[in-house]
Amino acid sequence: MFDIGLLRSMLDLPENRLLLLDYGIARGYFAENIVAQELWASGRTKLHAWQSRNSEIEFILQMNDHILPVEVKSGKRTQAKSLQQYIMRYSPEIAIKISGNHLKIKN
Repeated sequence: MFDIGLLRSMLDLPENRLLLLDYGIARGYFAENIVAQELWASGRTKLHAWQSRNSEIEFILQMNDHILPVEVKSGKRTQAKSLQQYIMRYSPEIAIKISGNHLKIKN
């Protein structure tokens, strides 16, 4: 779904919950959809994901010769277990976690 308003309508969330940023269990859906919208708007018209058993990476991007896993977390407390699984398995040069936290660059 590339429209947050349509997603809200499909989930039957009252408008006041959006204004209060109270998405309940749908918070992850909104975070992933916002990132998908931004990727689409930046010209990435093909969005890919990765799954393996209990792990899932929301977006896999290609930039030049690099494959970048992008995991989206809707809150500030994030462990990103799936991203760690992907990193251990494929050793990408760059991995991205998008969350409610301030920007950090590690290693």
